[in-house]
Parts: sequence; structure tokens; C-alpha cells
Amino acid sequence: MIGELRSKKPIASVIFEGNCDKNIVESYVKQIVIKELEVGQIIVMNSVAFHKLPKVIQAIADKGCSIMFFLLIFHI
Repeated sequence: MIGELRSKKPIASVIFEGNCDKNIVESYVKQIVIKELEVGQIIVMNSVAFHKLPKVIQAIADKGCSIMFFLLIFHI
């Protein structure tokens, strides 16, 4: 499952089978997230490689929004 939170409320959630990859993220952003974004919003995502795809970044920028990436840290 992937999704968004806006003001602590879930929006644009999608359930899929298997592992998340660049194809799923790209499709999700282009087909679902873009419809929910408002100009000036900041999208916060972890820094996995498939979040940093040029097509994903460009689609969000074209909507007038920006992205902040945070480090994904695993504790063992």
C-alpha cells in the first residue's frame, strides 16, 4: 500500500500486490497524486531511488509543488 497524508487524513491510497518499484511509483504519481496536489504544496518522501525518478520529480514540479527527501534509516 502507498498513500498520502494531508492534515493527518489519508488521501490517494493505493493497494497493490508485490514490491513497490519505479513503475508503480511513476504510475501512482502521474495518475493519482497529481490530481490531489495543490500549487505550492511540499511533498515529503523518503530517499529511496525510485522516488527520485526524473519523471516523478518533473510531474510534481509541473504541478507547482516541490519535494523534500528524508533519509531512510533502519535500526537493527
